[in-house]
Amino acid sequence: MARERRLGRRPRESPTGNTGELETLVRRVLTSGRCVTGREYRVPTAAGRGRDRAFSASFVRLGDAGGRVLGVCVLVLVVTDRRWAG
Repeated sequence: MARERRLGRRPRESPTGNTGELETLVRRVLTSGRCVTGREYRVPTAAGRGRDRAFSASFVRLGDAGGRVLGVCVLVLVVTDRRWAG
């Protein structure tokens, strides 16, 4: 899916991967405030388009100086080559 079509959408609106689990995790970090780091995900590619892609994601709740919750920052790193190298 093109970047322009992904922006502003919820993870469950994505056509690939286990997006329900991802959205549940984001909600948990949002409500608990506890960070999650290094969570690995495998995203399947379309049939005949090569191997699946692997990502490592970390989730951190964001807040302002007054303690108001603003959202969750998600940092995603592509680790496909590292994942299948070992």
